Amino acid sequence: MRSFQLRNKSIRIFFFALIFYAASVIIVQASPIDNSRTQDGVKVEISYGLKGLVRAGNRFPIYLKLTNQGADFEGTITLQSATQDYSNTAMTYVINSLLPATFGGTHNQIVNMEVPVSLKAGETWKRPIVSFFQYNTEKYQIILKNLAGEVVYEETLKINQSNILSVEYLIGVMSEDTQYSGLLGQFPWAYDQILDGSFVRNVLLTPEDLTIENLAVGIPDVLIFADYQPGDLSVSQQTALKTWEQQGGILITGADKKNVTELLTAALSKSDVNQIIYRSAGDAAGHDYSVLQDMPIKEQPNLVFYAVLLLIYALIAGPGLYLLLKRFHKRYYLWGGMTCLSLGAVALIGICGSGTRIRAPFLTYLNVMEQQEDSWSESIDLGLQAPYSSSSNLYIDSSYTIIPWSSESSENPENFVDTSTFGKVALSYKGDKKKITVSDLPPFSMTRYFLNKEHILDENQGLSASIHVFDGKAEGRVTNLTDFDFKNAVVIMPATGIRIGDIAAGETIEVKDKKVENLEEMGMESSLLKREGKAGKDTFETQVWGGFLNMRNITRRSESLIMAQVVNPDTSWQSDSGYETYGYAFYYAPAEVNMTKGDLLYCPYAEQYRSDDTITYIPGQAFRYLYLYESEYTVTFHLNDILEDSGDTDLEIQSLWFKPFELQDKYTLPFQGSIDFYNYETREFDQMKEWNRRFNEEELKEYLNSANEITLRYRIKDVELDETKTYLLPGVHVIGKAGIDAEN
Repeated sequence: MRSFQLRNKSIRIFFFALIFYAASVIIVQASPIDNSRTQDGVKVEISYGLKGLVRAGNRFPIYLKLTNQGADFEGTITLQSATQDYSNTAMTYVINSLLPATFGGTHNQIVNMEVPVSLKAGETWKRPIVSFFQYNTEKYQIILKNLAGEVVYEETLKINQSNILSVEYLIGVMSEDTQYSGLLGQFPWAYDQILDGSFVRNVLLTPEDLTIENLAVGIPDVLIFADYQPGDLSVSQQTALKTWEQQGGILITGADKKNVTELLTAALSKSDVNQIIYRSAGDAAGHDYSVLQDMPIKEQPNLVFYAVLLLIYALIAGPGLYLLLKRFHKRYYLWGGMTCLSLGAVALIGICGSGTRIRAPFLTYLNVMEQQEDSWSESIDLGLQAPYSSSSNLYIDSSYTIIPWSSESSENPENFVDTSTFGKVALSYKGDKKKITVSDLPPFSMTRYFLNKEHILDENQGLSASIHVFDGKAEGRVTNLTDFDFKNAVVIMPATGIRIGDIAAGETIEVKDKKVENLEEMGMESSLLKREGKAGKDTFETQVWGGFLNMRNITRRSESLIMAQVVNPDTSWQSDSGYETYGYAFYYAPAEVNMTKGDLLYCPYAEQYRSDDTITYIPGQAFRYLYLYESEYTVTFHLNDILEDSGDTDLEIQSLWFKPFELQDKYTLPFQGSIDFYNYETREFDQMKEWNRRFNEEELKEYLNSANEITLRYRIKDVELDETKTYLLPGVHVIGKAGIDAEN
């Protein structure tokens, strides 16, 4: 009995000792490394964003500064981030992992961006690593290792949630004087109707703070030079500042504490209010995930053929074989015959499916090329998929910046399940190529990346367009001095466009008698193809083209662009991997558009300058499309806004007419009801018996007030109203006399 008790006691002691040992191991592994430790004599400093400010849904830089206070150092520094989908349990994740990506949705993954470090004694190494930030991304791990793989330094970088710019407007001041913060904190913000003044921030900056990485993502929105001048910036910073300004940033120079609020007020009043709205709302990077996921890469299997094949097999291998063997009294061959027929059917299906089978990883991409005054950039949205879960490698040209995409569909890292089950994405920056290694993800799950590269544009290079538009027609010239052939080129203006067609590299084409079309109607082509039962790569390509056609937020004539699809896109950004690529490339360039004829000004998109019971009027604010959801809609058009940034203040309306939609799709119908004009003299609406015509100056007098506002009421009879449809209201075209002559 005593020996039994001793044995039980020994077992208990051993059991508790084992638990204590395991707990100590876990504690040691989970304890953070002391950040102040200077093993190998390397000091690490970390910062991010614009003085800690980041914009959600966009890329942002993490700056790593290493100072070697000891002997020569060789090693790597890694930035690690993890994303987890909404599945909060390991079991749910395991179940999702067993499904193909199109059914399983987003998948958990850990991203490691590894950069080699080489430091001589006393040297300082500084480098930005650009990452992608979502609202729910909270922390990153920074790990420094020596060549032996030993961890020298490790730190958890937590993003300050109060410094996340979501719906906010940021004013940067190039000064270290805190009085500017106080002055701008009391600045009278004039756009409370679109953005509450409490969401307008200011930050003091030095030339070192104003990095090209932040300017590239549009931070800040306004930049005021007070105690510094643009000449104090480096050449690369000045180039980035010029691009930032071309993309809508507001630059103010010569400011001091006496005039800073006055200069800011004047600059904002002269700027495009639509750019203020657009920038304050944030500029999320990338395109719809489903475009890359759903892009057709091969011809789809013929389901009818395989259904018939399986039916024939079932008939032959079942009753057919049985009856045949029964007739010849050889039923003992039934199981062997069925086996042979099954193997034959599998072989036949394998042979027939060889053309649609996917055997290796493949890439889908969308490439956006944007031309500026003296440069052009590539922004590639790239998806990598593999038909297996084992490791695959992708090599990218080292001249491209690579940013791994972080899923918006993720949980706070505090809720992570066991990350050992996560898929792994490793980015290595060694050598003249950048290597991406993906492993442990379900077959066909997509990992996504953004590639970016800036190119120099020589004086006699690029795509240019000079177009004169008047009274619904366009003429001019388009010249293609790029290395690309283009198709489906369109000059994009506010809410309208002009089809140009195909332009070969080195070609100049004359534009003659082209009609002005509604952009939304042009983009409806893909819906019509679907409605007509057409499918395949051509339909998908048209859908993508329509999406890019309406992607730019153009609200003024001066912002007009020419967009073209690239026929021969360059995919040399992939180095040596040899994977098949499927995708589309689009090229954007500024277009010079003139809509005047003598002292007359033409505007084919006056409907965007409007207000109604739900929209408060702000001068210059533009709304792209005009819809009717009920039987009646009353709206006021502010026609003086068609002057835009012309510098004129006087306008005399000469004529007005409507441009109805011609096409329709599954969810929309062209408006065919009645239009009433509000009479400012009688204060009643007058019904126009025939509204689809041109109204002249004399007819419009009683319907225009002194501010050139016209109020219309669109109506559809209840018996004719289809509540399942949205009605597309016609575009409003206007010709007015602008300038001094308008007063005479």
